[in-house]
Amino acid sequence: MAVEVARATARANAVELSVRQADVLEDELPPVDVVVANIELRVVNLLLRRVSAARAVTSGYLAGEEPRAPGWEIAARLEVDGWAAHVLSPPGH
Repeated sequence: MAVEVARATARANAVELSVRQADVLEDELPPVDVVVANIELRVVNLLLRRVSAARAVTSGYLAGEEPRAPGWEIAARLEVDGWAAHVLSPPGH
C-alpha cells in the first residue's frame, strides 16, 4: 500500500519518482540520492549499513533513540510527541 500511495502522491504533485518494494534486510538495494525509512531503530541501523545514498531521512523510533551506523553522521534531528526523526549523511557531505 505504501508503494502505491507514494506513486499516487508523486503523480499528483508532478514529481518524477522511482518507487519499489523491497526487503531492506535481504534484497539488493540500488544506490539512491535519498533513502527514507519510517521503521524501528534496529532495522534503520541495519538498512544504513546496506544502502548507498547521499542522504537518509529516518523515523519511527522514540525520542531518546538515534540511528548509529558506520559511514553516517547525523545532520539534523526533530522530535515530535515523543518520536524522533533524523537526517543523516556520509561524513563530509
